[in-house]
Amino acid sequence: MYSYRCTLNGKGNTRKNFDEPVDVKFDELPTGVEVEERSAKIAKGETTAKFILKASDKAKLVENQEAKVTVSGPDGMKATETFKVTVKEKK
Repeated sequence: MYSYRCTLNGKGNTRKNFDEPVDVKFDELPTGVEVEERSAKIAKGETTAKFILKASDKAKLVENQEAKVTVSGPDGMKATETFKVTVKEKK
């Protein structure tokens, strides 16, 4: 399992500008890796959320594969960041 903390900051996308919930979407994850949470959101008034990425037994083994996380808020606010995911063989 891999934990990824999503934080709203930079580029004017802070809670100083709005208070509504924010949708979170993960893209380009390695084959067999999924986000564990059913509702990928940062709650109203919160600035961070923790998401667990879980690799199945048949997940593709990769090292430093780039994936993307996008947050979307009110009035078309959108920001995307890349991060790296590594899936190793179970020991």
